[in-house]
Amino acid sequence: MAHTFKYSQSDGITDFPTLDDSTIALLGISHAGYLTNKAVPRP
Repeated sequence: MAHTFKYSQSDGITDFPTLDDSTIALLGISHAGYLTNKAVPRP
C-alpha cells in the first residue's frame, strides 16, 4: 500500500493515492453501518 503514495526524498509524502468512485462508495457504506451500530441503544 505504501508504494501508492507519491514520495520525494526531500519532501516526504507529497500526494495521496487517488480513490475511484466504487472505493469511496464502499467506505461510505462501511462508515454508515458503523455509525448506525453506535447509535442503536443497548440494554
